[in-house]
Amino acid sequence: MKQQRGTFIVFEGINGSGKGTQFSGSIEDYTDFIPEAYFDHAKEIVQDNPSFVVVPAGSGKLWFSIVQEVRTQSLSTRVLGITPKGQNGFYG
Repeated sequence: MKQQRGTFIVFEGINGSGKGTQFSGSIEDYTDFIPEAYFDHAKEIVQDNPSFVVVPAGSGKLWFSIVQEVRTQSLSTRVLGITPKGQNGFYG
């Protein structure tokens, strides 16, 4: 069970021995944070309205910022995220 209390999160569950376990503490969550620089790069990349943009998937932040900029400008640009063969995109 997970309960969120502001930035203080308590996780409770059962460990492998069948006994209850608990972790509590402050967790800083940056998973949804995208630095403004990514959006600045996205504007530069799509400024000439390219037909396609090929982007390394990585964490997905650059890919997402380019997709958002394409949508904002109502462009027809296709944004392709790529990964090395056999790798899980966005999760490495």
